[in-house]
Amino acid sequence: MARLNRQVEALARDAPPDEPLLSAPPEMANLAGALDRARISLGEMRGRLVESELLTAVGQFAAQLAHNLRNPLASIRALAQVAARHDPTDAQMKERMAEIIASVDRLNRWIGGLMEVVRREATALEMADALPVIQRVREALVTELSAKDLAWEVDAPMRELVCYHNPNTLEHALIAIVVNAIDASPVGSRITVRAEERPEGRRRISVIDAGPGLPPHDPALIFDSSYSTKERGMGLGLALTRLALERQGGAVGAANNPDGGATVYVELPMSDNSRTR
Repeated sequence: MARLNRQVEALARDAPPDEPLLSAPPEMANLAGALDRARISLGEMRGRLVESELLTAVGQFAAQLAHNLRNPLASIRALAQVAARHDPTDAQMKERMAEIIASVDRLNRWIGGLMEVVRREATALEMADALPVIQRVREALVTELSAKDLAWEVDAPMRELVCYHNPNTLEHALIAIVVNAIDASPVGSRITVRAEERPEGRRRISVIDAGPGLPPHDPALIFDSSYSTKERGMGLGLALTRLALERQGGAVGAANNPDGGATVYVELPMSDNSRTR
């Protein structure tokens, strides 16, 4: 009985039992096993609750951020349009203002994607080609790629990669993945984005880098909200990516490459049958 009491105390501490009840009567051993299974289940539930609370807080912050940014961005865009029309003969001015307008539009798409990622209700999905999203991701991160002299390669043998998705959410998800790949990549190396048609009608977009790789025992840890390799990071970027894509019937995954580096991918469905509602 004293050993069973220790099992109960371990459950209260969310700790593994100090000793198994192998020599106890079968009824006591069965009860101890049930208590240990309850401990594991409670630990998993606690982890999901902590993650949910973290992501709720991020969602509230993101909503406030979007509200505070959208009005100034609208003003910047309007001023750039006025400046571009001020002297129609100044080609250099028109080009610079067009760059500002394009940058504002990219940031607005990023904000829209962020809101799609953190919101809990269903998002609007469509059957559309996902390849243009890859190009927009490169345009959004061209400065970061150039800063480390990284080559950008797209391996997409098909003309279209049609799948069921929300383009804003996919763009935001791929930006989060590529930013992590850029951080991990050595200067002067290459990032490859590969588009594939997978079995059962699914579509996969993989981001492949030449960095140090992922945790060898469990590469998927990078999608956990509490995991980060950065000194000041919280690991929420890829965690949000995972949750957003899973709600849309998609999936994420990660693996270490045999010749070094890592591959992180998203998979998207061809219909809404697997969508989480």
